[in-house]
Amino acid sequence: MSQTTMTFRTDTAVKEQFSRFCADVGMNATVALNMFMRATVAAQELPFRVRKATAQPPARVNLDLMSREEIVSMLEERDHDKEYRDLDEVLADLGRKYPL
Repeated sequence: MSQTTMTFRTDTAVKEQFSRFCADVGMNATVALNMFMRATVAAQELPFRVRKATAQPPARVNLDLMSREEIVSMLEERDHDKEYRDLDEVLADLGRKYPL
């Protein structure tokens, strides 16, 4: 398999933190980035959620000024938008996607 070189710019502090993390888990940045690229190609998706930033930041909430009912209603509304799955189901999906 032929090799190529990629060059990109990143924040110095992020690069240093990433390099330290990689060293802590026994690899270097090149190995980690190759793993990221291979996982992305194999799954045909990024291994994390990407979404468009909202035009306006979310409004700040002062819980001290809200009733208990208002707080519960707000939390239920936010939770309604999220998908929750059982850990066994997630692990089974990963096993099917990345068989060992």
